[in-house]
Amino acid sequence: MIGLTLANIQPVLKVLYPFGLKKVLYENCPTLALMPKRTDLGGEYTKVPIMFSNSPTGSASDTVAFSNSVTGGPSLAAFQITPGYNYVKGLLNGVTMAASKGDKQAVISALKLTIDSMQNTMARSIANYLLGDGLGARGVIGAATNVATPNLVLADPDSVVNFEVGMVLELVSGGNVEAGTLTISAINRDTGVLTMSGNISAGVATAAVGDTVIRRGDCGDVQAVAPAAVQQLLPQGMDAWVPSTAPGATSFFGVNRSTDVTRLGGIRITGGGAPIEETLIKAAMRIYREGGKPNAVLMNPTDFGNLEVSLGSKVQYMRGKVQGSGDAGDIGFDTIRVHGPAGVIDVVAEPNLGQGRGKVVQWNTWTHWSVGSFPDFLMEDGNKLLRTAGNDSYEIRMGGYPQVSCSAPGYNADVTW
Repeated sequence: MIGLTLANIQPVLKVLYPFGLKKVLYENCPTLALMPKRTDLGGEYTKVPIMFSNSPTGSASDTVAFSNSVTGGPSLAAFQITPGYNYVKGLLNGVTMAASKGDKQAVISALKLTIDSMQNTMARSIANYLLGDGLGARGVIGAATNVATPNLVLADPDSVVNFEVGMVLELVSGGNVEAGTLTISAINRDTGVLTMSGNISAGVATAAVGDTVIRRGDCGDVQAVAPAAVQQLLPQGMDAWVPSTAPGATSFFGVNRSTDVTRLGGIRITGGGAPIEETLIKAAMRIYREGGKPNAVLMNPTDFGNLEVSLGSKVQYMRGKVQGSGDAGDIGFDTIRVHGPAGVIDVVAEPNLGQGRGKVVQWNTWTHWSVGSFPDFLMEDGNKLLRTAGNDSYEIRMGGYPQVSCSAPGYNADVTW
């Protein structure tokens, strides 16, 4: 019987994944499925232009309107979009590969298990950066944490979905990656407690409540010189384009957003404890005032359930279904439909979004870019399966070069219930 080899792995993969690698990703990440996608990001950068102010020269008086003393045209800006990075690696040991000589199905099963695991890791990472601010934040050390123990209590228990047993973590504080790492040995997904392989303060001496928890390497390979400034490697997601606090003058893809924080940095709405539906309508009205037509809301499944309960018997008349964008068009998500000033708004449960916050969006202003297909096998040399130097194993590499853009931030809102 012929074993699985570097030469015949391609047809095996086609059998295992007849619809490609992305279907699993889309099903696990509604935001990725629903966001429009382009694969032609390239060159030094790609410009995403925006006109954030119309011509100020109009007047009812012809002598004023056409006077040489009245000058100026529309205010224009262009976000200069550059690629980000995202990778994942899988390993198959030599014993498993050797088993293919006698049992081809055994190694095919191992191969599928490895690639499925890689896909799940990639899906979680994509969801994290799509909704994040580019830092790669996976959680925050909560006030109940005693850093002299191995138990890290997350400030938001729902953020436990971002962690896996064996994951190596770093901490970020004040814009710096702190020296030292932590390794997860156990997870309590009911309470949001991560147990480390040793005391937290032993792994990161400067660890403190309020520190941001990231996956090692997401802010650069900087441990050799840590503490060190974070490096911007991940794509800039929704929290970067429409942050929860108004952006300052710091350049963002070449644009100073303080010139017009709404049109260049989005809208912020605080519900202050009001019913979720009321807060959503408030956000939709504000977006409509700015010229936008919001058509979707992303929220945590718990918040989605609370909205469903609050609507009571009315919810049966407000059910809908929304299909994915582009090559995710065959994937649908159940929604609750809210009627806003510009039409129907589909509320989607996004499991990767923290509880208590939502995103009210106009999808045609968003684009998930990539340099070619993403995610995909990294195989410029033609090999999907690589022999690993120094040990008896084979390596599979997956990843690519994605980025996120928004052509009209002012047509979108960050919402707190």
